[in-house]
Amino acid sequence: VKYVRNYNREKGRTIIFLGILLCLLIFPVLLWLNKEEFNKDLMTYFIILLGNIMLNLSFIYHYLLYAYKKDRAILLPSLYAALMNLVLNILFVPNFGIIAAAWSTLFSFSFILFLKRKYWLKTKPRVWKK
Repeated sequence: VKYVRNYNREKGRTIIFLGILLCLLIFPVLLWLNKEEFNKDLMTYFIILLGNIMLNLSFIYHYLLYAYKKDRAILLPSLYAALMNLVLNILFVPNFGIIAAAWSTLFSFSFILFLKRKYWLKTKPRVWKK
């Protein structure tokens, strides 16, 4: 249990560190590319990056659920989030464009994290409840 907790803590720190690094590295990359169309959609990059951070954080719970053979608890959040993403994209992308797709992705990936964490908290054995 101790090793898994340390692994999860380290994985979470690594994901956050890489997210911050990617936030900082985008500016030199944009200067190097020198394309105005990339600069005007910079907010989209940050929203999608945050969404991907949420998705990667959900893998902490994903692996724990997998270890306890909770395949349904892994599958359902992905299915619900895919449906949510599809509905949000159909509703908002025609009017708001790529920024709406980015927000839809962020909400869907955050929903996956929320549900996997919820399922893990219901599943985890007593030894984890210290």
